[in-house]
Amino acid sequence: MRFLSPDSGFMRGLSTVSDVFLISFLWIMCSLPVVTIGPASCAAYYALIKVVHKKKGYLSKEFFKSFRLNLKQGLFLSVIVVVLLALLGYNIYTMYWAMDYEVKNNLSGYSFYLLFAYFVILLLVIAFMLYAFPAMSRFTFRNMQITKFAVFALFRHMLSTLAMLVVFVASVILLIVFPMAILFVPAGNLYLQSVLVERILRRYMSEEQLAQWDGTNEEIYTE
Repeated sequence: MRFLSPDSGFMRGLSTVSDVFLISFLWIMCSLPVVTIGPASCAAYYALIKVVHKKKGYLSKEFFKSFRLNLKQGLFLSVIVVVLLALLGYNIYTMYWAMDYEVKNNLSGYSFYLLFAYFVILLLVIAFMLYAFPAMSRFTFRNMQITKFAVFALFRHMLSTLAMLVVFVASVILLIVFPMAILFVPAGNLYLQSVLVERILRRYMSEEQLAQWDGTNEEIYTE
């Protein structure tokens, strides 16, 4: 049966699906301490691009190699992002109930405007994450360079940023409605994000970097 051949579209698709499940599992396990979500995301993106897209190396080996190399740098950004998300989440929760109180008691106030502002900032922080950790997995940037690049990219490529946020929000909604989707949503979301992110990252790579990245198995961008 030709569809069971290792080179058949069916088997390649099945291999991709199994890789997505494995990346999701590894990402969940490495993100359990919460503050390691950055290095885990770096590792997931790196393994996804190299093993799933480029068909090079072994998934778990590439994942943990990137996780180890980006752990120290990724922890710093992770702590900042986690604190910001926690503060924004608390403020959004508080403003929501403040707005509810104002509406029920026919009061005028600024809770709606503050709620909207906090929500916009939350989306910007999420967009920052969607650029920062893939960039960290690719380039030997310092944290300040990563921050500048992510901020620049999210505004410079606004349409891509909006599309990435739509995918992210849809993934979160899917998890809320169907919690068991946690088994594939993390890597599935990352797979869809990579279609946009990879195109953007490659625009800022030199010809030499592109040649090395496309033509060898050397780990030249992850540190």
